[in-house]
Amino acid sequence: MLRISAAGRAVLRVRSACLRLQLPTLPTATHHVALRSSSSSVATNAATDASHVGVSADSQNTSRQQTRRSESVADFSRIQDIPEGISRDAWPALKSIITKKSSKDIGAAFLSHAQSGGTKLWTYNDFMLVLQRLAEFPRSPTVKVLWHLDQAMVKLGLRKDAYIALIKAYSAMPARSELEWFPGTAERIEALALAAHEASITFPRSTFEAVIGMFAARNDADNADLWFQRALSVGHRPNGQMYAEIIKAYANNKDLYNAQVWFEQFLESRIPYTAAYDAFIQALAANGRAAAAEDIIARIMPEKGATPNSPTYNALITGCIAAGDLEKVRSIMNKLESDAALPNPTPLMYTNLLTACCRAADYPAAVKAFKHISEAVENNGWRALKSEVATYGEFIRLAVDNKDIKQAFDAFKMLSKFNFLPAATPLGRAFVAQKMYPEAKEWLRLVTSPTFGPSIPLVAAIASDIAKMTNDLKELLEIYRLCSLKAEPYNMFSVNMWHAYWKRPSSTSLTIEEYTTLFSSLKHSLTPSRTRTMALKFLDDMIELHKLQPTQELSDIVVRIFEKEQNSQALVDWAARVSGYGISTPAISEAQNQSAQGFASPTEESNKLATYMSTNQTEKSEQLANAFFSRGVVPTPVVASAYVKFASKNGGVASAVKAYEEMLRISGTGMKRQWVDVYRNKLDGAMVTVYVSAKEHAKAIELMESWRDHRTADNEEKYFGALDALAESMNKAGDVEFKLVRRVLELLPKEGPAPSRSLMDKTAILMLRSITALAEGPATTEELNEAKDVVRCLYRSMKSYKWSYAPSESFYARLLSAFKHLRSAEDIQTVLEPYVEARMTAQSGFSSDVVLAAVSAYFAVGLPDQALRLYAVAKATPTRIGSAVYSRLVQGLSERGQLEKAVEVVDDMYARGSHFANLNGNAVEAFAKSLKDSDVKSEKAERWLQGWNAAQAAKASNAEATKAVEA
Repeated sequence: MLRISAAGRAVLRVRSACLRLQLPTLPTATHHVALRSSSSSVATNAATDASHVGVSADSQNTSRQQTRRSESVADFSRIQDIPEGISRDAWPALKSIITKKSSKDIGAAFLSHAQSGGTKLWTYNDFMLVLQRLAEFPRSPTVKVLWHLDQAMVKLGLRKDAYIALIKAYSAMPARSELEWFPGTAERIEALALAAHEASITFPRSTFEAVIGMFAARNDADNADLWFQRALSVGHRPNGQMYAEIIKAYANNKDLYNAQVWFEQFLESRIPYTAAYDAFIQALAANGRAAAAEDIIARIMPEKGATPNSPTYNALITGCIAAGDLEKVRSIMNKLESDAALPNPTPLMYTNLLTACCRAADYPAAVKAFKHISEAVENNGWRALKSEVATYGEFIRLAVDNKDIKQAFDAFKMLSKFNFLPAATPLGRAFVAQKMYPEAKEWLRLVTSPTFGPSIPLVAAIASDIAKMTNDLKELLEIYRLCSLKAEPYNMFSVNMWHAYWKRPSSTSLTIEEYTTLFSSLKHSLTPSRTRTMALKFLDDMIELHKLQPTQELSDIVVRIFEKEQNSQALVDWAARVSGYGISTPAISEAQNQSAQGFASPTEESNKLATYMSTNQTEKSEQLANAFFSRGVVPTPVVASAYVKFASKNGGVASAVKAYEEMLRISGTGMKRQWVDVYRNKLDGAMVTVYVSAKEHAKAIELMESWRDHRTADNEEKYFGALDALAESMNKAGDVEFKLVRRVLELLPKEGPAPSRSLMDKTAILMLRSITALAEGPATTEELNEAKDVVRCLYRSMKSYKWSYAPSESFYARLLSAFKHLRSAEDIQTVLEPYVEARMTAQSGFSSDVVLAAVSAYFAVGLPDQALRLYAVAKATPTRIGSAVYSRLVQGLSERGQLEKAVEVVDDMYARGSHFANLNGNAVEAFAKSLKDSDVKSEKAERWLQGWNAAQAAKASNAEATKAVEA
């Protein structure tokens, strides 16, 4: 009987993919479908294949790894002559690419060269050399690198070696790569296979093995089955690994019947390959049939000449854990530990046992399992840690819940040696709750180590609580320093540290590093006057009591604090104290050279002007300011900028403009050139504030454009603050004319430190509102193309920034929405691809807002299949998919007549805890219309609509009743 798997139904889709890729298509599906009954006879002959007799999965995988490691990778850096077949012109660049030490570096170098047009004159052999070099590394290249190689070689005409290499490389790609490319990784493999068939190219068995393994890893049993039969149809004898993968594919799909059919065929082949047994044993155990699985180990495997090994018993244990049979897991482990004839338990088995114990909250058993893991770590290092960090985190949480803080901390310290920090927050909280100060401090030292990446959550809060357990000044300084490595310490932490400083014993001696930490805490002072008083007191103590000299680093910290507070008096006093120690910064130099460079402040006149403004004495302020202007005396930047705002408050924008221009005039004549820009930055900031307050956005933008060109690094924060206020004001006022908004976006820097998340979000909102208005209006093609360029520029700037934080999810959502309005499918993919890749790499979920924006964008540009593909990827992550996403999917599919897919989405809603009533009215209306127009009738769809209508009627009835009661 001819059996065509469900994957055969995808041939029509594959044909369309081939047409897009300009590849030949398969004439009929039967060319690649073999008789299921014939597989047994062919497989039986495979028993004589000596390469598989007595080879276990572990030994075969290990031998492959050792072979790969032992292969001597060609040292291309020593090659002087050009290899045969390589073009002379391409060799210099090609050599620099293939001599990189990792697949990641080779791929990045190749992409950079290709995107700059450097591969236009490359030959087929040139590209093939890069592909072969990448195949030498255990880690596969990225899909983007492989796609560039693929497309370049398609244009030059693929040959057999390229078909084989490309299919093997694509087979190693993770499933998440499906989102990134058209027509998709699996479809691309199918297209290559069809093209090879048309070219009468036969693949070696290893190629089929790789593709079957890929589909098995993706739980795609139908396609794995199809490729298995293709291998048979071209005369290949299946090996044990192929059987193992096909059994695993059906087992992962909960299709135990087909898994058993393939297992029986495997038994007929008489290949003693234990991995195939392992796959079926795990499937049986996971479905609650542990006794049958044990029977295979005890009876069938010996009869067939196969020896159960450690992976075999681990498969049994893993299946029992999946079935929730903890007692069976314990029984198996006890048997392995007591019976010398059986394999010894491995760290992987104990890790799986630990997972089961943690799930069952069986703490004594979990401790026993972890003890075995610890012993394995001592003997074999980090390689014995065979699971995700989350498993060990659950154990530490369980230990904390059982009040066994010592065990939890011992596990934490052992794991931290290998850069694991699981369950750090509950452990830190436990130390604080138990008043375990030495352990808490050691915990803080571990979690703030530079070895680790981002900070753990709540590190500042826990550090503050740890500090409350001691009054020792040196201890507090150490805790503050550690906390500062990963997070901003709390204000009260600094206050307590200052109190400890004033109460310290006279014998306490501090180092220059400790004083530097103490000065750093001054940024938490409540008032500028208090900051100045404490800074000068600390400085006097440091010099007089401890005979320490201030350093440049220490002075820079204090100067930055004073500048942020605009504390000019403190800055001048500080300059006077440290002037004899060879310390200099622009701010101190300004204060020291105030006479020569025009900075008269703090003079009596400047202090008077500041006093007049603070007490709102308008007339005296104007008289004194006019005296400054007439004499050409330059006040401090703080006083000058404050006067511009003061003039606006009392005389309007015109008065502020006059004050601004006069301040600029006297600074240009009374100051040296190198200080004019410093002065002007502060004046520009004040004047932009005035324009923004008056809603004169065009003038504010014009001044910001001038400020952008002469701003200094010291004023970067103020520049961004002014831009933030401008964007917020334009959003509130609804001032979203495209030409103005474009100029605002151009004020963002093209590279360097990233602006604040608030600023990026506000400019994204402004951009989206402007694009929406432009797209809905009578915009020309030229205007729409210009709008695309503006949004692309914003995205490129975002990509080039040096981020100290991650861009917000809403920022990505607004970029996608903007390109949706502009109908730019290419740009939608450009934004979404790295976002998805980053979230998948971090193993974190997607934002529901981003998913909604992307799905809406795909429907808007006519790519419903891509919307479904993104939805499928999102479902495989911890993403919480909201009802708005379901509504948009159902509406979009229904409007396109794809009722069956819309019904599948609603089924997913019910499977994930939602229901049809959560859809919005537009989605339900489109769904009802599609159901009415469709030839296909669905009873459950009719029930959904009836239930929705009944719910709406009930809501309306309740609303009328409420109104009647209120009346």
